[in-house]
Amino acid sequence: MFKLCQKILGLILCVCITACTSLRTVPVTPEGSGATASHKLNVGDEIVVASRSGGSQTMVINAIEANALLGRVDGVQQPVRIAFNDIAQVERREIDALKSAVLVLLIVVGGSAALLKKAAFFPPA
Repeated sequence: MFKLCQKILGLILCVCITACTSLRTVPVTPEGSGATASHKLNVGDEIVVASRSGGSQTMVINAIEANALLGRVDGVQQPVRIAFNDIAQVERREIDALKSAVLVLLIVVGGSAALLKKAAFFPPA
């Protein structure tokens, strides 16, 4: 029984790790001669940028210029500059408060139920 509870708890933790954050697509819209997504992005946001050439990079935004994003990319010392014209899609990593609250509630209820069930199997001496 204890092994089953461990497996269930492990499964719940795996779901928690992936379900509390999600990637939301930020539209890159044309403005004037270039394109911009700056009205939806903020300094410090963690984003995944898909380029028009087919590559993608995960970065944390350091600055937003009129026609480009500057940010930190893992393994690169200097900030990386990506022009809006080179961007096919931008996804921002966001924490989903509702999913997080539901998962915390499920963990608390599930953990409490497991402890109560265990206590029923082993009454105090």
